[in-house]
Amino acid sequence: MKQRGKKGSFVVAVVACCLLWGLCAHGEAASTISDADWVSMNPGIPGVGGNIYAMAVDAVGNLYVGGDFTIAGTVRANHIAKWDNATWSALGSGVEALEAFCVGALALDAAGTLYTGGEFLKAGGVTVNNIAKWDNDTWSALGPTMGVLYPRGNVGALALDASGNLYAGGSFEIIGGVTVNNIAKWNGTSWSALGSGIDGGVGALAVDASGTLYAGGVFTKAGGVTVNHIAKWDGSAWSALGSGVEGGVSFLGPWEPFVRTLALDASGTLYAGGDFTKAGGSTAYGIAKWNGRRWSPLGLGLGKGWLPRFLYYVIFPPFVDRIVFDPQGHLYVVGSFTRAGLVKAVHVAKWNGFSWSAVAAMKNDSVGPIYDLAFDSAGTLYAGGCFTTAGSGTAHNIAKWDGATWSALGSGLDGCVSSLAVDASGTLYAGGSFATAGDKVSPYIAKCILP
Repeated sequence: MKQRGKKGSFVVAVVACCLLWGLCAHGEAASTISDADWVSMNPGIPGVGGNIYAMAVDAVGNLYVGGDFTIAGTVRANHIAKWDNATWSALGSGVEALEAFCVGALALDAAGTLYTGGEFLKAGGVTVNNIAKWDNDTWSALGPTMGVLYPRGNVGALALDASGNLYAGGSFEIIGGVTVNNIAKWNGTSWSALGSGIDGGVGALAVDASGTLYAGGVFTKAGGVTVNHIAKWDGSAWSALGSGVEGGVSFLGPWEPFVRTLALDASGTLYAGGDFTKAGGSTAYGIAKWNGRRWSPLGLGLGKGWLPRFLYYVIFPPFVDRIVFDPQGHLYVVGSFTRAGLVKAVHVAKWNGFSWSAVAAMKNDSVGPIYDLAFDSAGTLYAGGCFTTAGSGTAHNIAKWDGATWSALGSGLDGCVSSLAVDASGTLYAGGSFATAGDKVSPYIAKCILP
């Protein structure tokens, strides 16, 4: 889950045999998408009335969205709503906040219970303080002493383990009356601290199959142990992942590293992306992997321009904002960069386990930022952001990569895309700051029926 543009908030694996530049197609090119495939998400007053910061799709295909809106379709829905593939509905009376930003993190457990984090005071009229649960059509607080202090705290990252335990990270000292320091565990009944917690903001969480929790952000210690912006919780104690990650020095002076995103591949290897130049003492620009014993870079990492890396990190450091895997386990990264390894790759790149490749012709320096990626079940990639070209063609803020070429989704969207989601039936959802999708009026959110 991620948060964007809010001061003090946190933005809340690899095997293949490819051609030289990794341009492996997924079989035949997918069918063309036209404006006829875009659907306005409600007749009458379509879409939602404000920005969407988080999306989640449950096992039966219901879409949940959270953000700073107060209406969804014709329904009053305070900052959170559900789309059942036909109509919008409110989740009770929604959530209430003193500021425009509200819901920034969503997580669904195996039973379909929805957990919500962000910066808000109440949910369904119940005082919850920045974190709440929606279950059986009812909002409830997590614990008798509600949430984290409001408005001085925020919950920006949520993760669930296989046993259904919920982990919450962000910027807070106390949750449910327990002193926890920026990270805590909810076991379904009560909150507990993870040792003495973490000494700075937590913006990324990941849990492996054995229940080990990884946390990343802007911090130097966890449980009193020096960890340098990334740490591991094994259920009883914190430990460092080697010497963690390190930043560098820009023309404005030293800059603190920031682990923005964490992801685990099918074998349990951990990948960390963000603003850093070293991992475990080894040079690793923007991304590195941890195999349980040591860090290693992904080739030459990521950069900007064709200057020597140490120069462009001094001038304008690149970073990784998101790591995703396609159904075959190939790794893709999104962020602020124009090079991956020795290859020109603007804002999105692919790692095949051995080398970097550009995602086809998304190489034009005029391409704007990409904010999110999503894959359908066939492995077709969808990219959303603020851009007008993809490959050699025009594509307004959303585009499709079939493994060989980029193509537009009809006439696209008339504003930036910040979030993407694909459900099991093959429906693509896009959220952002737009008013139309294809030739349909659908403010802030729309759906596209994929071929």
